[in-house]
Amino acid sequence: MSRLTELPLAKRVIDGYRIGYTLEYLFIEDGPQYKLEIAGPMVFQEGETKIAMDPDDLATMGPSMRLVGKTVEKTSVAERGALNITFSDESSLNIEPSEKLTAWSFQSPDKRVFCKAGGGLATAFPVD
Repeated sequence: MSRLTELPLAKRVIDGYRIGYTLEYLFIEDGPQYKLEIAGPMVFQEGETKIAMDPDDLATMGPSMRLVGKTVEKTSVAERGALNITFSDESSLNIEPSEKLTAWSFQSPDKRVFCKAGGGLATAFPVD
């Protein structure tokens, strides 16, 4: 399998979200259903403003709601597992690998890709 460099989210809209032990963004309209689950710290950026959020600290998670309805312009996945999502309004969400936990996972109908604890990527349901 070749190295993953992006997720298939371009032009998709975040249709919903859930917050529990993790933050889940749901992509359910206009194509296959996808779920992006984030368990580690992340940074949401609008212009020069950066907002740190962490699912372990629910008091920081309010800004996560502002992403619902946003359209993904592009994504990039670094070799160590850092994920950057840029939206059509030029805001962005950045998730870095975590030493202690799976920082994020992406689930599509045919596979699950995740950033392993300590960095690096793995696929749970490989596609031939």
